[in-house]
Parts: sequence; structure tokens; C-alpha cells
Amino acid sequence: MALCGSAMSHHLMQDTGRTIRDIVDCEGKQLYPAYFSTHLIVPPANLLQQFEVWDSVAVGVDVRRFGGMMATSSYVVGRPGEVTAESMAAGRAGHLPSMTAGTLFIVDENRSDARPGTPKAGILAEMPSITKPPECVALYAKAQSVGGDLRSFSANLRPRGPHEHLLRVDQDTAVNHAVMFATFARLFEQAERVFLEQLVPMPMPTVVVDSRHVLERQSYYLRNCYAGETLRFEMLGRFLPAPKEMGLGSAALLPSAVLELVIEVFQHSRNALVCVTSVKEVIAIARSNSSALRDVERVLYHYRDANVAATETPR
Repeated sequence: MALCGSAMSHHLMQDTGRTIRDIVDCEGKQLYPAYFSTHLIVPPANLLQQFEVWDSVAVGVDVRRFGGMMATSSYVVGRPGEVTAESMAAGRAGHLPSMTAGTLFIVDENRSDARPGTPKAGILAEMPSITKPPECVALYAKAQSVGGDLRSFSANLRPRGPHEHLLRVDQDTAVNHAVMFATFARLFEQAERVFLEQLVPMPMPTVVVDSRHVLERQSYYLRNCYAGETLRFEMLGRFLPAPKEMGLGSAALLPSAVLELVIEVFQHSRNALVCVTSVKEVIAIARSNSSALRDVERVLYHYRDANVAATETPR
């Protein structure tokens, strides 16, 4: 997420001689671009874990303006030479990891309710405009109204209680600055781990939790939160056998199960909904690790009677 955000920032200021810090409105108030929605899709044959530390990656980015204060962007991530005009056009239907996002320009006033602003004419690079609201606008409005719609989520993983996390300076955010969108990816990961290892009736073995690989994540960011606030994570999940036709990029890995989670994050003191995310992950176990494969089978057996149905695997 940080990689895509950085690519978008460079794209917004390309050939202007300015940086993100130079974005202001007509009154001279500083603005910053903030994601309000993100939708990541990872093909099973190209899991994110293929990219390791010190690897070179290529990020394709396309940004389009909608009105004065909103932008929509799309991204494709691959190795150098893989990101082409064709792969960008294929987008979420292609063979490379991709993401779409909705962005608002926000007035940079510390610890105030976020409010959008319009960049001053001539500040940003030239970019195409769209005339119809992007799909993420309607989906964002739905998230505001129903959250993650936990009532309609058919779950076989139900926690004994919520997970809570105290936001800390330097760990989660800077002094007097809101938590950044990219930080939520880490907070989601931490909450999912606690959910699976501690909160479900049958805690999952660490080897199973460590074998998760994201296939899809869709998130909506509804309001800012700051250091000193406690976040409450309300979660439901389902754990199902992996589709037999799912193929991974490595023959050494076996797609053993699929995990789906819906998470609503609240500012605990006000019960204010901060963000909503849904994630789909594959449990990919090394074929040579027979004990871990049995662990997955045991978890699937434990939850086999739950009335849930598998959903379509993202392509």
C-alpha cells in the first residue's frame, strides 16, 4: 500500500518541479492526498510473498481526476519488464497483483475532523478527468451505512470478544498526526493474528497463521484516529477448504484452505467507526510439511459443520 501511495504521489507532481508538500488550496492551506478506499487483488499464481527484501519491483500507476477534490487511481505491481501498457489495461483481471483506490485531498489541520479541499489550479500535474463518480464512491457510502455488514456474513469463526489496540506515538503515528492508511495494513495483520491464535474457540497453530497469503483486500477509511486512542476490532471469519482448481505459482506449495475475514474498527471511547476491511487469504503449506498439512485438516474438521459457502476465488 505504501508503495502504491508513493507511486501516486510522484505521478501527481510529475514534471511540476514541486512535491506533495506544495499542494495548497486557493487560500494557501496545505492539502494532502488521502486514500478513502483501496481494493487489492492478488492472483494465486503471483502471491505478494514472491517479492522479497532487496528485490527490484516495478509499479504501474494511472491517476484520473473526478471534480476538484477527488481522484481515482489504479496500480499494477510486478518485476522490472512485467509492467507494460497491456498489463495496466488488464488491471484486476490480469496475472499481476493490482490495486484500485479512491483519493480525497484533505486540508492538513492537525487533530481536526478531516475535510476535503480543492488543490489550487496549476499545482498538480496534468491528468485525465472522468465525468462519472467512480464505483468506490457508492461502496464507501454503503460502508458508512452498514459497516462491514457483519449481520449478513456467514461465519464459522466467531471470537470470544474483540481485539483492542492502543495507538502509540512513533509506533503507529507521528505526534499530532492521524494514522496513515498504510499503517492500517499492519494493524489489520496484527488483529487477524490475535483473532486466529487467541480469540476463536479453537485457536489455530502458528504454522497455519504464518502460512496466510492475501488474495484480496477491500478497505474503506471513514475517519481519522490519533495516538492515545484505543481501537476496537470487531471480527468475523470463515475457514474453508481451498478450491481444487486453485493453482499457486510454486509447485512446492499446496493451497490447503481459504480464510475470509470481515473487520470493523471502532474508536473505542466514542464507538465511532474508523474503517472497514474484508480480506480473503489462501493458506499455502509446503507439500513436504506433513504435520502442518494435518494441522490444517484438523482445523477444517473442527469447523466442518458450519453453514457457510465458499466464494469465488479472485482472478
